[in-house]
Amino acid sequence: MNIKFILKIIGLSLCVSASASAEWYSTVEGKYKYSNNLNNGISNDTVDDSIFALSAVGGKYFQLNDHDKLSIQSQFNGEVYDRFKGMNNLDLGGSLALTRKWALGLYAPWTSLSFGGAYIDYNNQVRSGSKFHVQLSSGKRITERLSVWADLQFDKRFTDYNVIVDQGVSGSVYNLTNKSFKLNTLYLFDSGLFIKSSYQFRQGDVVTTTLKNNANPNIDAVTTAASLDATFGSQAEAYRLTGTTHILNAGVSKVIMPHWLMSVEYQYVMIYGKGNNNYFVSTPALTSSYDF
Repeated sequence: MNIKFILKIIGLSLCVSASASAEWYSTVEGKYKYSNNLNNGISNDTVDDSIFALSAVGGKYFQLNDHDKLSIQSQFNGEVYDRFKGMNNLDLGGSLALTRKWALGLYAPWTSLSFGGAYIDYNNQVRSGSKFHVQLSSGKRITERLSVWADLQFDKRFTDYNVIVDQGVSGSVYNLTNKSFKLNTLYLFDSGLFIKSSYQFRQGDVVTTTLKNNANPNIDAVTTAASLDATFGSQAEAYRLTGTTHILNAGVSKVIMPHWLMSVEYQYVMIYGKGNNNYFVSTPALTSSYDF
């Protein structure tokens, strides 16, 4: 998959859908979050930081027929870190999704196929590069208040950076490949309050950064790429290795007024890397979003 192919498909889809009913949508979101393990380090070699993130999404729905809908959108994301300025980044991309509702009515099951790409530009070039994903989703409203859905996703990330620091080992730490399964639930209350939760299982590449030399002597035997990571100091080194990741998410959201939503969220990440290199990350967040 490449960006030219994505743009070609989006262009063809716009032509096909020109006669279908369409609706524009957009959302702006601000988020303040805190990570207790920003570098995915072992327990005695971690740093924490606070992050402010701003994102904007804009797109268009095309109702192709009674069952099928096409969505095309562009998105912008930016993050500013309080302490580690090398992590500051801008992310610009787009996506395309085709959704089918398999019957009419509130409780009809649906399936969606989407793919997209983006370019991420970091203050520290080690992390800069492009990313692509393909996702298959399916779900159903179980009751008037409860909805469930699942996502299968394959994602690929490419880095622009490849400076070899260990002979015979790649320097492209952020050339990453992952596949994942995610189960989501959403429950809505009468008051405009709703609860969302998810569990994600992911297999593939993970990245950890050690803050000082020999902080994790077990990692050299299992790493598949390594590079210097000046974001975290002159002795810091980033490593890529294979691993299994479990991600738990929970959040409570409240409609403050029409189009305005406030959310409190919590994420806990458990990374089990090859060679017993295990990392745990806790991230609470406060989010405010507005739909236009």
